[in-house]
Amino acid sequence: MIFSANVVRRTPARKDGTCLVRLQVIIRRKIIPVKLGITWFPELFDAQHGQCLAALPKAQRPAGYDQLLTAAQIWAGGTQELLAARAEAYTLIIGQGRPKPTAYSPSTT
Repeated sequence: MIFSANVVRRTPARKDGTCLVRLQVIIRRKIIPVKLGITWFPELFDAQHGQCLAALPKAQRPAGYDQLLTAAQIWAGGTQELLAARAEAYTLIIGQGRPKPTAYSPSTT
């Protein structure tokens, strides 16, 4: 069976500033969205690697980053440590939801 799976975030953002993170599975050109039960701030989400981030490198910080980080910390429970713990837990959930790469070899029999 030929399929692909990507981690995507649903836009637009919700009222609290977070976006729904879901797994998008494509089987024979049919798109099947799979909810992971995760919401995260779009500015703190690495779509390329499918990871929730607790902070951005200084070079990638947009204008208003301090306000965003403060809102994210309050949302996570009040501290940077709680935000980092939640980001790590959500990244683990995303990793478990992603398919594992498998070697495909057509049968010759």
